[in-house]
Amino acid sequence: MIYSNFKLIPSSFLFIIIAVGSLQLVLVGCSQSLSKSKNSNDKISKNWREARPSDTPIVFSESDRIPTGSANEQILEEAIKALGESSRSGPGNGELACAWMVNKILQRSVGYTVDGNATKDMNKIFQSHEASGRAISIPVSEARPGDIIISPTVHSPTHVIGHVGIVGQNGKIMSNSSDRAQWEENYTPERWYRYYEQQKGLRTFIYRITT
Repeated sequence: MIYSNFKLIPSSFLFIIIAVGSLQLVLVGCSQSLSKSKNSNDKISKNWREARPSDTPIVFSESDRIPTGSANEQILEEAIKALGESSRSGPGNGELACAWMVNKILQRSVGYTVDGNATKDMNKIFQSHEASGRAISIPVSEARPGDIIISPTVHSPTHVIGHVGIVGQNGKIMSNSSDRAQWEENYTPERWYRYYEQQKGLRTFIYRITT
């Protein structure tokens, strides 16, 4: 009886039922996706303080002047001296050696040790060193040569890359090249912002060593 009644339903009506059901499935899928994305963003905002609004580009000060004898001057000198230096003996045969190279330059220049060869670890340590006065957080617009620039990796399935470098002269940034496994002058503020903030959704912090 049920089967015979089912055969009496017009085919056009069956098509409408199937179409509506499919649309509901699509909407449910979109809703779950949006919810997951929102939770991911919430997690990021709770774990990492934002340096500035995410839609504000990175623009350095036009001045390259740094105090004579300052930590910035010493860090800049060592960073320039290290240009072209291989990072093959670092993590990942040099491919994951950005924090490792910055650590080497800081140790050589000012004897400043930052434990950990990962950007997320470095950022936490810099923040703890702010409390002790060993480092200070600088607005991006006030960055000057010898400052540390870092976009730390966050704990999220869509955020799996971070980077750290040293602010150079003439609006350039020096950091380890993962492709060539060596220390290079390889970024501008605009390129850093476009890649790590716009494409990867990370935040950028600037730290200045005070010791």
